[in-house]
Amino acid sequence: MGEFQRAEGVAIVTGAAGGMGSHCARLLGEDGWSELVLCDLDEARLGPVAEALRAGGAKVDLLGGEITNPAFTETLLAKVGARPIGAVIHTAGVSPAIFGDKDKLLEINLDATQAIVDAVRPRMAPGGAVVLFASMASYFPISPEADAAFEAPLPAGGTAELRHLV
Repeated sequence: MGEFQRAEGVAIVTGAAGGMGSHCARLLGEDGWSELVLCDLDEARLGPVAEALRAGGAKVDLLGGEITNPAFTETLLAKVGARPIGAVIHTAGVSPAIFGDKDKLLEINLDATQAIVDAVRPRMAPGGAVVLFASMASYFPISPEADAAFEAPLPAGGTAELRHLV
């Protein structure tokens, strides 16, 4: 088996103020990633996570904002600048158990995820990776129609066609 070689560049973590995201950011710092961009809805909540990483010598940029805002990915790429992207860990999302608006749920968990992947893909360093986390709660039944939508393959036209199913 070949030896793993980490991609060069900046690491991005969305949902970095939350439990999963902050833990992933900490693990990246422990693994030697020296440049990180941490994202969350409330930039102020990123402070403690960033302080710990900076104490370890990492350069950390913060980005607060709503991932469903069309300008979010542009702002994210502006924070990255000319640096290649070595890793993206996307943990931002909401649970249907606590977030009842199905359209907003799909906008956050599906559409925003696709927008982030589309934005970073051309900027990924050779050997880079994007890891998308999903909550187990996302699989709890919302309705029979939603269950059917999750079981069916994505329509050729993209995510917009899913909206009529849920």
